[in-house]
Amino acid sequence: MSRLAPAAAIVIAVALVCITSASEEWTRPEGCLQPAETGVCEALIYRYAYKVSSDQCEQFVFGGCDANFNNFESQEECEQRCKPPPSPPSDEE
Repeated sequence: MSRLAPAAAIVIAVALVCITSASEEWTRPEGCLQPAETGVCEALIYRYAYKVSSDQCEQFVFGGCDANFNNFESQEECEQRCKPPPSPPSDEE
């Protein structure tokens, strides 16, 4: 058996892992589909929630208690959880 056989097997295994990882589709967490919940308390806390109809994270007023999943401290956090990651640039030009 050649000395290169173990190295080739490793390269093939790594390539298969990369191909499998790249082909997995991103799915939006179900919690992002919940409506923004003000809650039952009366605080004035600005939060962000993903809004399906606009496909954006939008600011809303949270009362301070009884939050659901769709309640984020920042727009960035909301987008990281509820918006798909950017697609890699295509090779076509």
